[in-house]
Amino acid sequence: MRVGADRPDLDAIRRDLVSRADMLFRECWAEPRNPNAFRWRPARRKPGDDPRRMVMQGPQRGLWYDSVREQGGDLFDLIAVERLGMADAQADFPRVVEEVSQWLGAAPVPASPPDHPSAVQSVSDIEAEREAVLDVLEPLDGHALQYWTETRGLDPPPGQVVMRLPPGVLTRRSSGSKLPFAEREAVVVLGRDLFGNVQAFQRILLIPGTARRDPALPKFALGAIGQLPPFFPSRHRDTARGILVFAEGPETAAAIWSASGARVLVCGGGMARRVRELSRLATVIVAMEADAPDSPAARALAKAVSTARANGARLALLSCGGEPGSGFDAADLIREEGGRTRLRALVAHLADRLHRRPF
Repeated sequence: MRVGADRPDLDAIRRDLVSRADMLFRECWAEPRNPNAFRWRPARRKPGDDPRRMVMQGPQRGLWYDSVREQGGDLFDLIAVERLGMADAQADFPRVVEEVSQWLGAAPVPASPPDHPSAVQSVSDIEAEREAVLDVLEPLDGHALQYWTETRGLDPPPGQVVMRLPPGVLTRRSSGSKLPFAEREAVVVLGRDLFGNVQAFQRILLIPGTARRDPALPKFALGAIGQLPPFFPSRHRDTARGILVFAEGPETAAAIWSASGARVLVCGGGMARRVRELSRLATVIVAMEADAPDSPAARALAKAVSTARANGARLALLSCGGEPGSGFDAADLIREEGGRTRLRALVAHLADRLHRRPF
């Protein structure tokens, strides 16, 4: 499990994690609905499918996805999200490795400083994978453009935010790669730093030869996408009149941007944290999904909204309808007949309320 005095053998730790994926699934998400299935989902007491799933067979064993939170990844990410409350493993990878080692029953691995060889190697690997993708990205076209504009009903996005990874330009990576399914065509949503450099991105993988997303796979992220969130800038006839909108997923953000022209920040799994940390007198519209009221995501966001308001932030909540627990949001509304007009009106109404409210 260890290399040298204090450097963790990440390949060995990963193998141990994958071998115990069923144990980790049960600890984090309870019993599976069908333990013989290729892909496990938690059993539910209420009707309907649980949005969480994990591949349990084959080379992709341990890959998981939560369609409500639009989060997913490997088992390191699951430990980070479910046991440490992080957005993903890259938020603090040495701490995640320490937690994993303790969970596996191994001798604890000391948390590494930023210049620890294993941490440097991990960062180097991510940078190399990122550069490999950036070198072959192109403007949105082909099936990726069809997916965005026809399947999802969104306006063509800003080129600095969304691009296309053509099929076949990257070869299959090894099992330890940060780019699973690298050879697949994908819509790529970019997270940039303050200087405009791409430091993180999220891939929406398409079913080969189609303009449809592969529902069996998560929206794989590379880099600290939660710390460098994609941003849709305002455009002509911004009905939010300059007010920033927080949205969870990139397609939800794009739906709001397409309908209203508003500035939209893609917050991902860090939505509650960003709301909670809003400064005094900040003015924000928060796009809500139709989560079940007792779900962890809904409770966390409700608590964050209360905290932000108590601290003096001005918030309006954008609700697009849908049954509680359905996950219905702006990305669903815009595809309905008349949905774009309704979404635009909802944003305009909330903006008017916030602009009228005195400081």
